[in-house]
Amino acid sequence: MEELNQAIQLDPGCADCYYNRGVIYERREDFESARREFARALALEPLHVDALYHRAAAHRKLGDYAGAIADLEACLSATEDLPDVDRAHLEGLIQEIEAEAGPRAR
Repeated sequence: MEELNQAIQLDPGCADCYYNRGVIYERREDFESARREFARALALEPLHVDALYHRAAAHRKLGDYAGAIADLEACLSATEDLPDVDRAHLEGLIQEIEAEAGPRAR
């Protein structure tokens, strides 16, 4: 984390640095901080698919099902050239979240 903080001081426009900080927070189960870091990465690089995917997971953990679905749908839109198996995985996650959330899904 310290190295990422230093890297951001040197280059505050490094989307991958914020993404990687988000991954660290996610592993620590600090999902609010993770979501914040993924959002920072996406502010710099709106089609950062890994940040979208991980922010969706953070949204889900925090009970923001609409946010999770929106990020996964953005992943699908940004990656139209993905193999069918990867697209099916994203679509399956969306269905899973919709089932988990019930009427609150969107």
